[in-house]
Amino acid sequence: MDSDFGFSLHMGVDALLVAVVFLAWVAPHIERAFGRGGGRWRDLAKKYPTSGPAPQGALPRQNVMIGPVLYRNCMTVGADESGLYLAPARPLSFALKQNLRIPWRDIVKTEKAKLLWGEAITLIVGAPALATLTLKAEVLEKLVRPRLFHVSWKHEKALDSCFDAFSSREPASTSLENALAVQARQ
Repeated sequence: MDSDFGFSLHMGVDALLVAVVFLAWVAPHIERAFGRGGGRWRDLAKKYPTSGPAPQGALPRQNVMIGPVLYRNCMTVGADESGLYLAPARPLSFALKQNLRIPWRDIVKTEKAKLLWGEAITLIVGAPALATLTLKAEVLEKLVRPRLFHVSWKHEKALDSCFDAFSSREPASTSLENALAVQARQ
């Protein structure tokens, strides 16, 4: 009976040691994803908080990657003339607490990306870069393009060679508009 107890105690200590080593290995990764580093929801919430309502036509349950963290099917994404709107759904809203509205002028660069094996666009926010946001390309096109261009989707490609779609719009185009125009031409 004593040998069974000793064996059980030994296995328990081994399991505890493995758990401690695992936590020591995973802790820096958790800290990077949710902690003090740049490019997190907390950094964006300090600079771009909003208490206003979601723009008309906002899409619920979207996938959004902010920095290294993927928020899967739990973010409302919207866009209007003032900027890009992001709001966490419940129960995530209890942790993130703040909705965001990022002005278009603060989106300084865009890059092609992949998100869950689909085409996406990464938006670099701020200069120097405060954060990166990656959204599905189709979501950005559905929300953003109608607000950036005065021509309809159907006529945009045909008119593209005739005139610059951004020339009739004030203020000057942003890099987001330029990236979407390049993507439309391809």
